[in-house]
Amino acid sequence: MIELMICVVILGILANWAAPGLANLSARMTLDSEVERVWQLLRRARQEAASSGQPTWLCASLDGKQCSDKAGWGQTLLLFVDTNESETLDGDERIVTISQPAGNQVSITTNIASGLGYTPLGFTRGRQSGTFTLTNPALTSNGKKIIVHFARIRTEDINDKIIDPDDESESSSTNG
Repeated sequence: MIELMICVVILGILANWAAPGLANLSARMTLDSEVERVWQLLRRARQEAASSGQPTWLCASLDGKQCSDKAGWGQTLLLFVDTNESETLDGDERIVTISQPAGNQVSITTNIASGLGYTPLGFTRGRQSGTFTLTNPALTSNGKKIIVHFARIRTEDINDKIIDPDDESESSSTNG
């Protein structure tokens, strides 16, 4: 009986030690899933514009039928072929996809206000660029950024430092 109690105590200590790691793993997987969802939608918007030869528009939507400034980027996202470049879904325009988030744990902030469009050449409309910042409050570490710069889309951790080649202090320290 004493040996059984000792085993139960040891298992309790191990479970108590592992629980925070499992919770952090779940939060990280949720964040990674949402980063992948937004990343794939941006890639698909660019690909659809190039393959169809028509501009596309990606925006946040409350109902999955129209773009809405009241909807956040962490909600439903609507991607459609925007033939007249009006940034609104008209009756004759084709919906490419409607994407729902997996949950509401991830917060998405961006400096892209109403939406993001791509031209048939694969560039963002008006050479627009911006950053999507995705965070999960359940995580102890920082989140991820998706950076859209004309035709390029990339991700990085929030705390990664971008080295500016024009920055004198960086170049003087590396040239020694």
